[in-house]
Amino acid sequence: GRIDALEQTTRELERTQATQLHAVLESAPDAIMIANCEGRIELVNAQTERLFGYRREELLGHPIEILVPERFRNAHQGHRTGYFRDPHVRDMGLGLELYGRRKDGTEFPLEISLSPVKTEGGVLAISAIRDITKRKQIEASMRESEVRFRSAFGDAPIGMALVGIDGRWLQVNRALCEIVGYGSTADAFRITD
Repeated sequence: GRIDALEQTTRELERTQATQLHAVLESAPDAIMIANCEGRIELVNAQTERLFGYRREELLGHPIEILVPERFRNAHQGHRTGYFRDPHVRDMGLGLELYGRRKDGTEFPLEISLSPVKTEGGVLAISAIRDITKRKQIEASMRESEVRFRSAFGDAPIGMALVGIDGRWLQVNRALCEIVGYGSTADAFRITD
């Protein structure tokens, strides 16, 4: 009787842990996907379904390349193979330009972090996937704003300078150089050094 009770308690604990793990995965803010070393999708969460537009059953068992734009698929297979040769934690971003492909064919920029998990069946890769479309739009807007500022500042018909709190010139425009008699902005900076 005591062994049966212990086995029952163990099964209940395992069910509770599985339920908790499922709740964590489903409530994660990022898309979470687990793939095996053959590149087949074994698990996805609700965010993965929302992000890529596929139902869970349309992804499970399929190659992860279904989520990769066509032009990157061949290279991705090589990257995947290389990852499983030397599985390691890879942080999001890493300066790579990565893109995902939704079911409707649209593409979007993303970041992916990878973590290997050793199981009895072999190594699996857990991916956390984040859509960075909004961040890319903000970065582009900031670059455009910087270009407009530099153009307006540099081409202004009045002399202007940005001066640091230590009194050093940080930036001067052509008009100021002409007013004070410097041949170029580089000359102006040499004199203030």
